[in-house]
Amino acid sequence: MANGNDGQSRIEFLKQKEREIRAALAIEQVKRAKREKRETQNLESLMGRAALRRLDVLKDPVGGEPKEAEALTSSLKDALRTATLTERERKLLRAKGWL
Repeated sequence: MANGNDGQSRIEFLKQKEREIRAALAIEQVKRAKREKRETQNLESLMGRAALRRLDVLKDPVGGEPKEAEALTSSLKDALRTATLTERERKLLRAKGWL
């Protein structure tokens, strides 16, 4: 005949498993958030480098496109003016002539 304690021990076992699963899920969610943040930072860096390299090509005295360089510079400055930046970032951009 089944003992009443068997049902109780099964419930405790399942509750413990639930806690373990929730803890593992929380760890994975943190890892995922960190990975997504790192990927976003890499993308922003890559896009910024590409824009600055393109600007260098357009500004080249031999074979450059001054009007396109002006347009790209203006677009980048507009984007920076409306971007959410820290004071430190704004200070750097001002020092480099971007704000």
